[in-house]
Amino acid sequence: MHEQDDGVSWKHLNWRTNRSVVARRRQLIFQFSVTLANYDYIFAFKFDQAAAITVEARATGIVSVVNIDPGKKSEWGTVVSPGALAQNHQHVFCVRIDPAIDGHSNRVVQEESLPVQMDQRTNPQGNYYRVHKTPITTSVGLDADPLRNRLFKIQNAAKINPVTGNPVAYKIVPPATQLLIADPKSTQRRRAMFGSHHFWVTKYKDDEFYAAGRHPLQSRVEFGGLGDAADRNDDVLDTDLVVWSVFGLTHNPRSEDWPVM
Repeated sequence: MHEQDDGVSWKHLNWRTNRSVVARRRQLIFQFSVTLANYDYIFAFKFDQAAAITVEARATGIVSVVNIDPGKKSEWGTVVSPGALAQNHQHVFCVRIDPAIDGHSNRVVQEESLPVQMDQRTNPQGNYYRVHKTPITTSVGLDADPLRNRLFKIQNAAKINPVTGNPVAYKIVPPATQLLIADPKSTQRRRAMFGSHHFWVTKYKDDEFYAAGRHPLQSRVEFGGLGDAADRNDDVLDTDLVVWSVFGLTHNPRSEDWPVM
């Protein structure tokens, strides 16, 4: 656990007086590492002074290699050292979030900023856009969409912000990273159904902690994971719910990854 400076928090230059004011930004970091075979993963939970929580995942360690004859190349990976081929692969992570926004009666609302056609009466300059809000009513897997500025808000509909008049909420922006590439019929994909969507909404259950279920390597299909949870079609409107943010790294190795990433 440590604090660190994170540059500028806010700044403004008064163009009338040419005087500037600036405040620094501080972060409180809770960080841990875990070693899985050849990889060492570092996870950092960053809390800032604007009440944001950022989850950062880092991958280091020793890249996995197989032998390759000198002078040969392969479309399955990159030669990182003479005779050593590092395979293309993916890392897919999932963060479980058990919210309580002014209590446990919460809902998730998908919010998008969408264009509105130019109209002489309602949008004469063509620069108006509409903020479209869709409540999520049943357990489901959803996807990020940066082209629509898609984000998700966990709301308490019974508690109204006295300034905005909107329900109190906490915003989540899932990273639009590449999802699991493996074929839907492959063992890898069937073991990790959670990797098929960026964001999941499920109803709270006491023993549901793992996106891929408790024992993903001991079966050929995901059991007790997010795929099963979504298939229950539980009612998640104004109830005790859980949200899951999925993000990942597609790692096509380069020579700079060798010998230590």
